Amino acid sequence: RRALARAARTEARRSARDALRGLFIESLPLDGARRLEWTIWVAFIGSAVAEPGFASEQERRYIGWRDHILALLQRARAEGALRPNVDLPAAADRLAATLDGAGIRALFDPKGMSPRRLRAVMEAALGEILRDTPATTIR
Repeated sequence: RRALARAARTEARRSARDALRGLFIESLPLDGARRLEWTIWVAFIGSAVAEPGFASEQERRYIGWRDHILALLQRARAEGALRPNVDLPAAADRLAATLDGAGIRALFDPKGMSPRRLRAVMEAALGEILRDTPATTIR
């Protein structure tokens, strides 16, 4: 994913909290270029359903994506940025699934899942696990 490459360029210089937010902001379809990336990705998923070669590539990418989120969560725990008792693997799965679901909805319902709402959805998801971040209601 291009978003992962964009976010990775600055992650080492940022706190894990900021790196997580940056990763999700870079990954969400918030503008024309990122919407195009999502459109291509969704088309790739459609091909992966019927083509084993594409399916194995998609599996590899998903595992890498989830592992990257997990690594940032491990860093966040080491920095003291997570709420107590956060299950890191489960949180990585939830964050990846939230981003996927919100991003796909934004492609097909851009009025209902506007850029502002996309940010709110991800902030709410992060607020559930990050210390000193209010858990918010999505509006």
